[in-house]
Amino acid sequence: MSARGLSPLLAYGLLTGSAMFWGSNHVVGRGVAESVPIAALCFWRWALAWLLLLPVCWPHLRRDLPVLLRHKRWLFALGCMGFAAFTYLIYLGAFNTLAVNVGLINATTPVWILLIAVATGTGRPGAGQWLGVLISLAGVTGIVARGDPAALLAMQFASGDLWALAATIVWAIYSIMLGQTPRGVHAFSVLLAGTTIGLIVLAPVMAHSVLVLGEPWFSRLADPSSDLLKIGYIALGPAFLGYLCWNKGVDTVGPATASVFLYLIPVCSSALAILLLGETFRWFHAVGGALIVLGIWLTTRKAA
Repeated sequence: MSARGLSPLLAYGLLTGSAMFWGSNHVVGRGVAESVPIAALCFWRWALAWLLLLPVCWPHLRRDLPVLLRHKRWLFALGCMGFAAFTYLIYLGAFNTLAVNVGLINATTPVWILLIAVATGTGRPGAGQWLGVLISLAGVTGIVARGDPAALLAMQFASGDLWALAATIVWAIYSIMLGQTPRGVHAFSVLLAGTTIGLIVLAPVMAHSVLVLGEPWFSRLADPSSDLLKIGYIALGPAFLGYLCWNKGVDTVGPATASVFLYLIPVCSSALAILLLGETFRWFHAVGGALIVLGIWLTTRKAA
């Protein structure tokens, strides 16, 4: 058992669950960018998730609030990073560049987590962790490039790539900060408090979008029911359940070990696209998936 009360194996299951939910986000969220403004997508995603989190997390937050208030600067930075800035930046990047670019840039997140951990003295990744992350990086690169090295050489960069890169660094900082949660504070307390702060920060962004830019408050479609269903799922799956699993997993095994599970996201995206959208299973899915699993095993074998 870890110092946080969960076994590493259970934490790995939660981290795998978060990757599954975030992988489904790439499939379910297709097309939302065309009809829902970024500010509305970010705000309503977290507003709906907040309603779901409240009954689950409030008992923990009520107990832990005095401790969190003693660390209010850390908590405010965590909420701004993980719930407001990351969400806005990742959508800004995705809306303004190619999917292959975003996929490859997101794949560098575990590397950023390890580098920041070393730079800040919050972690000392071992050789196995570095090797596992690099092997998994090779696997996810193969999947994103669809097994074609020429696709990497032909990549053209756009302004959205800078936003996507900023999002990966922000997520890395958020994950490192999660590992600094005050002892005794429940992960669900941090999640509800962070979501609340994120919504407070996103509210003026939403107001500016509607009142100044003239964007719709929700959707550009005359019948927004399809967008409502998609954002409802994004709130329930990737935001609510995905963050629950990630925060508790990081709380248990630490950000450096947890980071390698992010490489399961393209595997889950590909699997869902094959099952739900009729895409063809190709050799690079198998090879890339095997490399990712090997990298995760190398990263986690000692902790388990």
